Amino acid sequence: MSAATNRGRGFGIAGIVMSVLGLILGIIAYTSFISPVTECADKNRYPDQASQERCIQDKLPMLRSAEPTP
Repeated sequence: MSAATNRGRGFGIAGIVMSVLGLILGIIAYTSFISPVTECADKNRYPDQASQERCIQDKLPMLRSAEPTP
């Protein structure tokens, strides 16, 4: 009976650890991607879609689309 209890406790601890890791990764994703891009939604600084897209590309260069080679 105690082996089943220890196994359940291990799953519980693993669940808590995974939840904390998920929370940390979520915070990192927010601060790395979403937070910098919210500045680009400011209509006063970036009035049209082209300037907003340039802002996003400047803030997140890894999202640039690959330029086709001729």
